[in-house]
Amino acid sequence: MKNFKYSKHGHSEEMSTNVKKTKYMQRFRGSRKINLPRLIFTLILIYAGLVTVSYLVNKLFFVTGKGVVISSNYPIKMEEDVAINKFWVNVGDKIKTGDTLFSYQSSNQIKEIKEYNKRKESRINSYNKERNELTKNINLREINKQYHKRLYRNKKKHINKLKEEVYLDVSKRTDLNKAQIQATDLYETIRFLDDEIKYLKRYRYQIKSNYSTASDRNGISELNISKARYLTSILDGTVKSTTQAGFILDKSYELMVIKKDEGVIIIANIPQSSMGQIDEGEELKIKFSDGYRSKAIVKEVLEPTIDPTVTNSRQLDEMTKIHLKLIPIKGEEKEWISRIGFTIKIKKAKVFF
Repeated sequence: MKNFKYSKHGHSEEMSTNVKKTKYMQRFRGSRKINLPRLIFTLILIYAGLVTVSYLVNKLFFVTGKGVVISSNYPIKMEEDVAINKFWVNVGDKIKTGDTLFSYQSSNQIKEIKEYNKRKESRINSYNKERNELTKNINLREINKQYHKRLYRNKKKHINKLKEEVYLDVSKRTDLNKAQIQATDLYETIRFLDDEIKYLKRYRYQIKSNYSTASDRNGISELNISKARYLTSILDGTVKSTTQAGFILDKSYELMVIKKDEGVIIIANIPQSSMGQIDEGEELKIKFSDGYRSKAIVKEVLEPTIDPTVTNSRQLDEMTKIHLKLIPIKGEEKEWISRIGFTIKIKKAKVFF
């Protein structure tokens, strides 16, 4: 007969062992359940970490930049509404990199210029209305004056006739006196109308003078002229066409077209922190937006010129970028020409020595 050992609480050792196994299996099965929210959170952390690491690697160990392929005709556009103050070059002028093309008002000043134009339009409408009303009154008085002059001339003829008739005792002297009084009234009316016309003409001249003075004092060309910005050329060429100065133009409007001396090129930007990492004459690998890969030669590196009046962080970031002028290596010209307007990416390992 099998001997049984009893525990302190009256259970056998075998039964105690089975209970422990059952509890262990229950805990084991419970630990195998998937915690979905925790898993998603973990995956998000891993993704964020990989993105951060990738960004830091690109930032610390690579020079990256973006550009666009442009043809022999290079249109100049702005990313904001502008008001051109003055063009410093004319159509047909030869220009070089760094030459000042035109001065313009920043987007922060466009609202002020638009408000000025509204006030100017209101002044013009008010002036035109008042001038037209004055001109109308002057013309009416001129017509009335001419009418009374004709009456006065006829009355003078009648008086001369009455004088002869009174002399011949054909008409009464009272009729002559009455006619003379009427002639005097007509003459006074003519003089009064003449004075009114002169006054109205002087007043019309005065409001015209006041309007012209106000327009000259508040012209767009003098509005915040001390805060005007200047755009310089980033390439050599000839000015092909320009728009008209003195108007507010929407963003992306074609302000000027420059015919480049060279053929198709790429104008690219890299951060200022990468200065010294790319040299003129260097060969770079580039990738077009359609996936095509090519090689380019750095023809020119242009250091940024910062406008101290700029306060917008986005505009300041754009201004502090270094401009690169890239030309195709031999045999790649046709590929570039077929991709005019495409964007490109640059990526080059940094040199730390």
